[in-house]
Amino acid sequence: MNNTRKLRSPKGTIRIALTSGHVMLLTEEVREVSNIFWKEAYSLGAISGDMEESTVAEKEEVARAERAEKEAKELEELTDILKGLVENPRGAVDKNNLPLVRKVSAMLGRPIKKPIMLKVWNEILKIED
Repeated sequence: MNNTRKLRSPKGTIRIALTSGHVMLLTEEVREVSNIFWKEAYSLGAISGDMEESTVAEKEEVARAERAEKEAKELEELTDILKGLVENPRGAVDKNNLPLVRKVSAMLGRPIKKPIMLKVWNEILKIED
């Protein structure tokens, strides 16, 4: 079993201090790092020594795009459900004609934050008027 990995900092110096008292500095130059530092090093932004920064940037960009796509899809699902409630409230709105968070969350199959839900609801009502 290999007890070291080649790691480096993507920018600047990373200081890694463990609760055991072990301390090390990780610079932009590739260096062998003991396995006791791996978890903390990665959590502080260290990358594999053979990784190019462009690869890291590309992966971050892909992750951002995937998150944005997922959020757009979730917003579209919420909008569809709330449009359905405008046409047929089915006991999912309160006495003030606002949708109930727990009912909408159940319809979505996941929790939804009330401010987001109300923002979409108000946008739908403006369109409907």
